[in-house]
Amino acid sequence: MEYVLKDSRFQYFKISNHGVSYARNYGIQKAKGDYLCFVDSDDIIDKEFCEVLLTNLIMYKCDLSVCNYVETTKPMPLKKNSVFIDVKYEDKIFWLINKYEGFLCNKMYKKAIIRAYGLKIDEELSMCEDLVFNLAYLKYIKGIVYTNDVLYEYLIHQGNASRSMTDKWFTILSAVSKVNADIWHYKNSDLNAVAWFIINSCFEAKTRCRILDKDFSLLLNKYDIDFYEIKRRYKNRILMDKKFNIKNKLKLILFDSFPHIAEKIKMKKIVKGI
Repeated sequence: MEYVLKDSRFQYFKISNHGVSYARNYGIQKAKGDYLCFVDSDDIIDKEFCEVLLTNLIMYKCDLSVCNYVETTKPMPLKKNSVFIDVKYEDKIFWLINKYEGFLCNKMYKKAIIRAYGLKIDEELSMCEDLVFNLAYLKYIKGIVYTNDVLYEYLIHQGNASRSMTDKWFTILSAVSKVNADIWHYKNSDLNAVAWFIINSCFEAKTRCRILDKDFSLLLNKYDIDFYEIKRRYKNRILMDKKFNIKNKLKLILFDSFPHIAEKIKMKKIVKGI
């Protein structure tokens, strides 16, 4: 409201009791500019956040501009190194999932693409709705530009859904199910990246089931996810893919060959809120 009074370019809209995805879709409808960014209310952006993302978008002639981010429990100075990566056509999904993360908040989008293809954030999802939206957006774009400048600060709270030890976390499997249903659309490293997302998410769900004394098999049936078949089918593809780093490959081997050890390691991380 303070900025609306200072500058006529600012608009303020207030809605109640609809959830964050509804609010973002409402914002997409109301936006008058050519570009869109999403910022969570308690996070911090660098003063050059919009300028750098927009400049890169234009300079590299891409349709998605991404910056590095940091997760922290308290505000901290942001680091800038100004190294840029331009990803065109091939392996966009791989870079999104393994390098840029599937978040909305460290990115700048072209409104024309979102409007042209009727893209919306799925209001039925409460976890990973941002990744599902990004995967849809990437179907219609030519390239991505990324800077490793840390321009976005994501503040972690005790109640963050992705870190909480409640049943709400398992709604991430709704997103996994939607991604799984579309897996046949992808090729090469993009396909491997989507399979890795499904495997990694399901393994964490399995570990959380052990902590909360839930039946993992019933959960997979509920969301119609054939975790073991996906792991069997794509394990070797991921291990042979040179784009995947050693850390991810070792995690996959641990998941598959030494699940009890992997679960103990994951349990400690989950309990600590990592």
